Amino acid sequence: MAADKTKNESKTSKTISLHDKARILSEALPFMQRYDGRTVVV
Repeated sequence: MAADKTKNESKTSKTISLHDKARILSEALPFMQRYDGRTVVV
C-alpha cells in the first residue's frame, strides 16, 4: 500500500507545470525571506 501512495504522489507532482511552479515560488518568496538565516521545523 505504501508503494501505491508513493506512486500516486509522483504522478501528482508531475502534473504541475514549470510555469505554475515558478509562479508559486515567486509568490512565496517574500514570506520565505522573513525566515532567512533561521531554522524552520515543519
